[in-house]
Amino acid sequence: MKVLVLDYPTRRYEDLGAERFEVEWIETKDGRRDKPEEDFDPDVDTVTHCLYFKTRTAALKHAKEIFDDRGEFLTWGVVTVTRQAVEFFDEDHGYAEWRNVGDAEEISK
Repeated sequence: MKVLVLDYPTRRYEDLGAERFEVEWIETKDGRRDKPEEDFDPDVDTVTHCLYFKTRTAALKHAKEIFDDRGEFLTWGVVTVTRQAVEFFDEDHGYAEWRNVGDAEEISK
């Protein structure tokens, strides 16, 4: 069954129960790397990045590459991979969203 997925900034139709894997990492902004302890505010001084993959294998491979290539810039020293599925947000209107399913896997030292 196709449902309208409200996935800012896009809206698209996906199968209910469809799966994807999110790779997420948080980097400290350039100007803050030299002085990380000086009034550090994660809401202002970091940038969150997300990429999506159809398979867990592809997501884990890319997460490892990000960790190896960008590790020195990672705010918390971790890249996460989270399985997501399309689930109803408002079943009466047929609206759905991507929701995290289970715990995130962490790539770290």
